[in-house]
Amino acid sequence: MAINSTQIELLRKLLRHNAIDRVVRILQKFRPTDIAAIFPFLAPNELQSLLDILFEHGDVADILLEIPDGILEEDILLNLSDERIAHLLDQSAPDDAHHFVTLLNEERIEGILKKIRPSQRERLRRLLNFPPESAGSLMNNQMITLPSEISAQEAIETIRGKVNNTEFVFYIYVTNEAGTFLGVVPIRRLIVADPNQAIAEIMVADPIAVFATDDQEDVAEIVARYDLLAVPVVDENFKLLGVITVDDVIDVMREEATEDMYLMQGLSDEDRVYSPVSKSVRKRFPWMVLNLFTAFCAASVIGLFEESISQVVILATFMPVVAGMGGNGGTQTLTVVTRAIAIGELSASEGKVAVLKQLTIGIINGAGVGILTGLAAWLWKDNAVLGAVLFMAMLLNLAIAGFVGAAVPLLLKTLNLDPALGGGVIVTTFTDIFGFLAFLGLATALLPYML
Repeated sequence: MAINSTQIELLRKLLRHNAIDRVVRILQKFRPTDIAAIFPFLAPNELQSLLDILFEHGDVADILLEIPDGILEEDILLNLSDERIAHLLDQSAPDDAHHFVTLLNEERIEGILKKIRPSQRERLRRLLNFPPESAGSLMNNQMITLPSEISAQEAIETIRGKVNNTEFVFYIYVTNEAGTFLGVVPIRRLIVADPNQAIAEIMVADPIAVFATDDQEDVAEIVARYDLLAVPVVDENFKLLGVITVDDVIDVMREEATEDMYLMQGLSDEDRVYSPVSKSVRKRFPWMVLNLFTAFCAASVIGLFEESISQVVILATFMPVVAGMGGNGGTQTLTVVTRAIAIGELSASEGKVAVLKQLTIGIINGAGVGILTGLAAWLWKDNAVLGAVLFMAMLLNLAIAGFVGAAVPLLLKTLNLDPALGGGVIVTTFTDIFGFLAFLGLATALLPYML
């Protein structure tokens, strides 16, 4: 059952009046995700009261994992004591604890790690050795491994003794004495196997695995492509290090999608709706300055044709139409191509074909929209030459939009940059400049006929 606004207001009132027992009873009715939805609506004193209650009576780790990183980092972890953060890390799975640690100030990390139990500290240190956003930093080493020579019945008995200390049991992983990864046994296959059959005969040999240094986006692509519930992580010697479960992959997909969406519009993924005003301004202002510069570039193109506009004032009416349609076409192409790169449908080596296809689509759309726009201008202003100019300008600008919308993310990918990096700003700048240049340039060339 999701929490509603009435219940949120009731909880806020109870928190202000320190009605701890009633708050606990209400929270017990909701899942961690629902409780996390309350946090953005709380005043600082209410937030502190809720945290006190959760640390005392609730499963605080599962709840905090559902909170957006911006709120979690700045409004919660920053204000928690080292002792409470250590308690949080101790009750979390290693991969979840690692996520909390990555949001802490570096100067606090070492002191907090000294306060947690040694086994958890050792696991976290291993995870922290891997690069951020790599497979190694996402993995959980609480998986069940078995030697290849035991029977199916022995495997089931072993699992019974280990299952309580394992976060999930989707697959059983088979290794040799050196820890080298040999294969994987889906639980269903193990259950229906002959009890005396050796694990080596049941396992899937040569299984899909990722290296600890692989990028998290590549891991998400593999899990989605092969419909896996978990993917094993190995080192360069194919020694099994851990596993990445599908819930963590879903989080990665959501983070990457958010990041790409923000970058396309020149935003930081740290800028959220509940971020402090100062932070949002700091993140957005540099891109606003860049947008201002590109706007002046487009304005300078218009300035080249001031005399033409002064003679045929109606040109000013249609300028936003040409630029706006080009911007829409470019953004559509940019979105399609960026998504294709992100999910592995399109590689840089296939870029030429993709660019030519999007250019062709732009030309066809430009011709269609240009005919409609030209006819509308002709009938509205009774000027056939204006209609012809608009047709040609639309055709040229949407062709440019198709070309640039495909070429920009592919070029960024070739340069080892995020394909979404400022793509929306770059593409709309091109379509504005070339749209004005095409429309006003053609109008100037045909000015005597328009008059």
